[in-house]
This record gives sequence, C-alpha cells and structure tokens, in this order.
Amino acid sequence: MNALVNFFKLILTGIWRLFTITRSIILNVIFIILILGFITMISAESDRIVIPDKTALLLNLAGDLVEQKHEINPFDAFIVEALGEKEENPEVLLADVLDVISTAKNDDRVQILVLQIQGLKPKRFIQIARCGCCIE
Repeated sequence: MNALVNFFKLILTGIWRLFTITRSIILNVIFIILILGFITMISAESDRIVIPDKTALLLNLAGDLVEQKHEINPFDAFIVEALGEKEENPEVLLADVLDVISTAKNDDRVQILVLQIQGLKPKRFIQIARCGCCIE
C-alpha cells in the first residue's frame, strides 16, 4: 500500500513540476517578447513630417475656446479615445491656438494661415481679438 501511495505521489509531483516549468517558460517568453517589442518601438525611426516651402497651415478649430480646460476623469478620457468616439464638448485651449499662430508666423515655410472656425465657440470676444492680434 505504501508503494502505491509513493507511486501516485511521484506522478503528481512530476506533473506539478511539469506545470511549473511550462508556466515559467511561457511567462519568460512573453516577457522577452514584450521587452524586445518595446526596444524595437523605441529604436524605430518614426516617419518625419516634411513641410515643403511655401505651404499653407490649416487650423480646423472645433469646440469651445477656453483659457483653461475643465478637469476630466482620466479613465473616461481613455475610454472615449480607445473607442474612437468624439468628445461631447471638445475644448480648444486659447494658449495652444496662440502658440501655433505665433510659431507659424515665425516659420518661413508657412506662407498662408487658413482658419476654419465654423465649429469654434468662443466664450468671449476678447479671445478672438487676442487671436487676431497674434496674427498681425
């Protein structure tokens, strides 16, 4: 009887070791693949955007023009972005618009600035006036 118990114990111990080794190998392979993918992603040269001379900058602004964005739940923002949905009330930061306009103004390659503001909802007239002053 004792020999039979030892035999089952030996079989179960062998099966358990097989599971442990298999699990360890699989997890190590997955980890190595993730590390190699991360290194490849970092080291890969991304396609550089080439801006030709004498180009036009098109700003398609849609949403509320605000001086400070409202606080949002990061998880909700992640879900909206992951699902490819549009924000209910998108916000355009005035400082970003002014920065883009002033950068384009100082860039010799940009000859024309095209503003599409059909979807833009400024809260105050002074915001539009500041954009106009930055363009001049």
